[in-house]
Amino acid sequence: MGAVEFALLMPLLIFVYLVSFELTIGLSVNKKVTNAASAVADLVTRQTAVDKTYLASMDDVAQAIFVPYGTSGLDLKITGIKIDSSNKATVAWSWENNGTAPYSVGNTITVPSSMLSADTFLVHAELTIPHELLMYLPNMSGSEIKSITLGKDFYYRQRVGTEITCSDC
Repeated sequence: MGAVEFALLMPLLIFVYLVSFELTIGLSVNKKVTNAASAVADLVTRQTAVDKTYLASMDDVAQAIFVPYGTSGLDLKITGIKIDSSNKATVAWSWENNGTAPYSVGNTITVPSSMLSADTFLVHAELTIPHELLMYLPNMSGSEIKSITLGKDFYYRQRVGTEITCSDC
């Protein structure tokens, strides 16, 4: 009788174990996304001037934070935002790890109202990365989702001076 009960419950127990393992890995990767985006924004705000070489090194910072997880498909965008005396936020410079500028200089950009303060400068770091589900069970889940995109963005104020310039962005 015990063997029959065990045979009935074992598939459920294995499924619960696999789901909890997948959730644990997913939450760990999501925490790495948060840490990496925050660290990148924090490091950039400590500068008075940056260039593409410095911003490219932020990709290495993000990748170092993701160890031991892979960083295939990591997308990092860093944007300098100037807020003028009338609380209008515009893009001062923009950089993306694929070598393009994701936002046009001079365009108006929406920032959280709590960050709007006249005559200030913000750095907006956006990080996204696809996360492949390790224990994907296509016949069990009823879904064709094999990957999810995890992302986080942070707005930080400049720490030194009144603005962060980018010489070649």
